[in-house]
Amino acid sequence: LKEKTDLVGLNYSYTTFDRSGIGPWHLITALYSHQGKKISIAGMLNYAERMSYGELINEGLQYELESYFKHSSKSYSMANIAASNGRVFPEFRVAYSYFQGLKKGWEPEIGARFTKTTHFTIYTGVLGVTKYVGSYWLNLRSFWQYDQNKIYPAAQFTARYYFDTKYDYATAFLGYGTSPDERETIGQFDQRYTLSSYRAGLGYRKLFGAHYIAGISASLNRQQYNLDNFQNEY
Repeated sequence: LKEKTDLVGLNYSYTTFDRSGIGPWHLITALYSHQGKKISIAGMLNYAERMSYGELINEGLQYELESYFKHSSKSYSMANIAASNGRVFPEFRVAYSYFQGLKKGWEPEIGARFTKTTHFTIYTGVLGVTKYVGSYWLNLRSFWQYDQNKIYPAAQFTARYYFDTKYDYATAFLGYGTSPDERETIGQFDQRYTLSSYRAGLGYRKLFGAHYIAGISASLNRQQYNLDNFQNEY
């Protein structure tokens, strides 16, 4: 693909549970992105649908705008803003991260997230670091949720191996806790960030020809839903 590129995409996520009467969840994202040399802008429309015992119990739309912009040849930022009616997604969300390239393939990240749901307002600090090793991209990102004088941490380690282009890669991840960056569970972020969660996943993405990108991924989340019980989410 060229340095200046327009992308149109569609993503579908299906989540099922091993607890009776819960799920499945459906999440569909339609996006348009313009990628330039110094800035990229993407608009996304997210639709979520939740089922219980074969019946629809909730659905909602979220409108999202995201941008990556370069400050120099070694530094750039990410900014994201999203809004909804609060039925499934948070009513309002703002995210920002700053990335600085260093020598020997190191890239630290510092950022913040603001998430407003129907009943809660949650502030999150973000600290991360990336290491480039040949064709490998290794990333460790931590989230620090602050609420009522307590800190609730979450973290995820992600490894990617790139093939021919930046759109061709295999990925694997391990994570703990719940962060506001997790799209599949963002609708329950205010219910989950104080509880334990253990995740693992694999994925693969490939560029076909010069114009088409396809990807597939699978994950398991071992989620605490009250003080004494866990459920598996696939």
